[in-house]
Amino acid sequence: MISEKRTTVKEVVILGIFSTIIMDIGYVFLKVSNIVSGSNEPQFLGRWILNMFHGVFIQNDISAVAAAGIEKPISLIVHYLTGIILAAVFLWLRNRYKLFSGSALKGLVFGWMTLVLPWFFFYPCLGFGFMGLDTPEGFSNIVYSIIYHSFYGLGITLWLVRNRKVMIKQA
Repeated sequence: MISEKRTTVKEVVILGIFSTIIMDIGYVFLKVSNIVSGSNEPQFLGRWILNMFHGVFIQNDISAVAAAGIEKPISLIVHYLTGIILAAVFLWLRNRYKLFSGSALKGLVFGWMTLVLPWFFFYPCLGFGFMGLDTPEGFSNIVYSIIYHSFYGLGITLWLVRNRKVMIKQA
């Protein structure tokens, strides 16, 4: 019986940070090239977290809440910790239940699965409605989210290929 190598904390952290960086590069590229516009600015995450310390967990409109000054660094920390936690979930499902094994595309599929968090938890808590539909962008926000999370999944895919966790089939 072949024993599979256990995933280390270092691998989880590297995968989470790497995939989140790929997601952020995609976000910046799309914003700079004016392919997308959006009301979901990165500092809103930090503003939301900071308001939790005042007992406010659900906002009517996070953009109307006064800026706190340190919300961008808080956003960055929470964003990358979330990426690391999601990488841990991915690797746990992959190693424990053999989900996402065998195909490079499964990293991308996991990236799409992570849309559950912003669509059904984060956006409603910010006052953006389910799937961000209450933003001025409406349905376009759904498309933007799919694109952003595709970049996270691409990061996982690149890590899997780079570390020979999956093989790319050659024609």
